[in-house]
Amino acid sequence: MSFSDSISAKEIILEGGVATTAVIFLQEAILNMIPFLFIAVILIIVDLYFGIKAAKKRGESIRPSRALRRTVGKAVEYVCWVILASTLSVAFNTQLIEWIVLGIVMGNELLSIITNYFEIHGYKIQGLNIFKIVGEKAGIDTSEVTVEKIPEKKAKKNADKAEK
Repeated sequence: MSFSDSISAKEIILEGGVATTAVIFLQEAILNMIPFLFIAVILIIVDLYFGIKAAKKRGESIRPSRALRRTVGKAVEYVCWVILASTLSVAFNTQLIEWIVLGIVMGNELLSIITNYFEIHGYKIQGLNIFKIVGEKAGIDTSEVTVEKIPEKKAKKNADKAEK
């Protein structure tokens, strides 16, 4: 075996440098992800809790298999969003990207929690989403957002269905 058939020192150094850079990049991205993953887990659990209560209030049947499937799907989706936001943040060396992407995604989850919370307490919020809230702050027309009190008879009827 001659020297020309073996890997040159330059190739070894180059490959080692690329591998080291990739490891450092991923290490920094993973460290950025940890707090957001923790927040995502909390939001998913709270949304599941209020979603179940709201479904019972509406008189819907709760199927544990469907709830588990949707919760796991949501968790996987959040992991993907957090990975995307963290790697973009590290790649462009700015946390602003991470905060914007995850603010929109987790803000939408927070709005789901708020909507379910108010539904449990007899209020129906329609057309509420993060884009309309941001639009309102930016001076954009958000006339499609409505909040209305559920009539007591309907709320009581839904509560009776949930008990059965």
